[in-house]
Amino acid sequence: MTRRLLISMAVALFIGAIIAANWQVETITPLLPTTLPTPSAPAGLTVRQTMAAAVATPRPSVALPSDGATRRTPLAIPSRTPAAPTRREALPPLVFARAGQIWRSDGAGDAPRQLTAFASGTYAEQPALSPDGQRIAFVALVSPPVDAASPMPTSVLYLMPRDGGAPELAWAPGAGQLWLPTWSRDGQVIYILHSLSLTFGGAGDSRDNLQIVALNLADGTTTLVQRGALDPTMAPDGTRLAFLRFADDGYTMDLMLLELATGRTIRVVEGRGFDGFYAPRFSPDGQQIIVAAIGGPETDPAGRPVRGDGAWHARIAAWLEPPRALAHGAPWDLWIVAADGSGLRRLTWLYEDLPMAAFSPDGDEIVFLAYGGFYRMRRDGSELRRIDEQGAHGGIDWLVPSIDRTPGQ
Repeated sequence: MTRRLLISMAVALFIGAIIAANWQVETITPLLPTTLPTPSAPAGLTVRQTMAAAVATPRPSVALPSDGATRRTPLAIPSRTPAAPTRREALPPLVFARAGQIWRSDGAGDAPRQLTAFASGTYAEQPALSPDGQRIAFVALVSPPVDAASPMPTSVLYLMPRDGGAPELAWAPGAGQLWLPTWSRDGQVIYILHSLSLTFGGAGDSRDNLQIVALNLADGTTTLVQRGALDPTMAPDGTRLAFLRFADDGYTMDLMLLELATGRTIRVVEGRGFDGFYAPRFSPDGQQIIVAAIGGPETDPAGRPVRGDGAWHARIAAWLEPPRALAHGAPWDLWIVAADGSGLRRLTWLYEDLPMAAFSPDGDEIVFLAYGGFYRMRRDGSELRRIDEQGAHGGIDWLVPSIDRTPGQ
């Protein structure tokens, strides 16, 4: 099996498992009338999805290839008591995706408000707030009709006011999947992963199927930014883009930085020792990046990697620690690192399923959403607790005050 096919299958399985997981989420009564039209699905095959996505199955189970090439696919693993204490608290001001819809919490303790009302078969995911706090970009995955020639879903990119309203179609590529949008500092461009169509055989590097592109919202044109890359996130100052890139072996991921002005790339964290990364995010001051990861180096009790003779501290700590939670998927945890690659540190030992983190606007706190619920902690990982037990894979962003950027203001 070629590297080209292995990577395409890995990305497809990841999307498929997320959609299948959405089907098993507890039904939530819509708070809005179902008035929004179901988006039309562009023609063509897509990547990051499998036939399993077309069948609603409880707790999807996907087999890993013998070489371990599939890195980000939720797996069927028994659950245990969460390692973080559960303390029900009001959700902070957030925008998040759950049960295939986009939701907003006000931070005052009121029930989250549903902002979208897509019909069954369309799943809203990965909301990203614009820098001025006025708009939300999100991806909608559209399942094919039961009689479609291809079982592959399609995906489109929408924009929507932060308070809800009819979503505006921003981009519907003719083929491929979209994933994890992030805004330019001026709000005029969205950087997003575009996974090209799944193909079998053929020449070329399989990593070319994964591309980060820049979408100009003014004219709808796209520009290739990085090949073999995924999960982009913009630095607050708008000068750097963090992303994940496959190494030469075809499946190991590195955490990278791209200087937009010069095109220079810098490796922040080498992927050796990790089994995968997911959804990096910059801190508001741009000094650190938080990222979900599977595996990683041995650490001391404070989460700092240890090497050589110091590794015995980590082994003793691992023997003495209580049993940790295993969600229904692969064991992910959160790590934080300085943007220059120094100070790598593990923040959690939850073994959660696809946690996505968001910093508070002042950078002091972190909230993350995973299959096991919403979690909240300090920036250094202290005071970790689960504040809501209804989790999801849909994505999260922390709301910032809306800024009026009317000309002349």
